[in-house]
Amino acid sequence: MPEVTPAELRELAARAQALGAEIDVVLTRLHAAADEPTQRSGFRLLDAAGWARHVGTELEATAGDLARVRGRGQCPCDWGVCPEHGNTLSSSGGRTWC
Repeated sequence: MPEVTPAELRELAARAQALGAEIDVVLTRLHAAADEPTQRSGFRLLDAAGWARHVGTELEATAGDLARVRGRGQCPCDWGVCPEHGNTLSSSGGRTWC
């Protein structure tokens, strides 16, 4: 099975964001409809577009995490106390480094 790459996750993220934008377009078209029942039929689309964008955001964050884990230097520790360097880990904005 091929290895998952940050680029693959970023591609999925872009597709999710694009899907959110496409859903927004459909919602706009429904709101432009002449009759109210047709307009109301799309009430779920606003949430669906938001979910798609959220999925894209989460995929992008995962791509960043994967890139950081794979690109880490000599310290093999992801969190806690570095087994090689002791209590030298720092973190900020969801990132940890030795």
